[in-house]
Amino acid sequence: MLMEPVLGGELFTHLRKCSKFAPDKAQFYLAQVCLVFEHLHSKSIIFRDLKPENLLINSDGFLKLVDFGLAKKCAGRTYTLCGTPAYASPEVYAVVGHDKGVDWWTFGVLMHELLAGYTPFVGNEPNQIFSEITRYGKHYPRVAFPTHFPKDGQDLLKELLHPKPSLVSYYSLNNTVSFYGVGKNKIKSACVECVKLFYNSYNVQFLLTLTFFFNLFFFRF
Repeated sequence: MLMEPVLGGELFTHLRKCSKFAPDKAQFYLAQVCLVFEHLHSKSIIFRDLKPENLLINSDGFLKLVDFGLAKKCAGRTYTLCGTPAYASPEVYAVVGHDKGVDWWTFGVLMHELLAGYTPFVGNEPNQIFSEITRYGKHYPRVAFPTHFPKDGQDLLKELLHPKPSLVSYYSLNNTVSFYGVGKNKIKSACVECVKLFYNSYNVQFLLTLTFFFNLFFFRF
């Protein structure tokens, strides 16, 4: 498959060069991810693998979400154990069934990583990370934040990193928009190229190539 060049590289590379982003820079990128997730969820698509490596920056400085190998069209709950360990939600680890709420959990982990410089749950093995998440759930909503973490983002992050991600809804997206207040002109300048959805008759293999029009019509205040 021949695809367009994305000359800005991975968001991961830029993050590692500076350790963490300033709030306004993180705001700009996170707002775009919000719009992408709202669009995907409106089509009953769960992405399930958000991380800086899957966010590419085009020549205009806007994000493109890539690698839809774990995405799934699902209107209800699904039970696949999948995702990147540091970003996987409690429901994914426990294999009790998950829905689009897992995307908002991964969004919360991304938000923490961009603003703090590291993911909130760490370990050398997936079981160690799951233990950290379990310990976190027992103390929720008492959450310790890094001293440099923006105070006005702490309540939002606690909403996103709810121990039961299925309880996280579009309400969190509304809070994200009001918290970040990203300038309209920045988001409007991105444009649609294509949305293609392919899946075979057995609904096992799911491929999606997405470039999305970040129009503020999707911001519901």
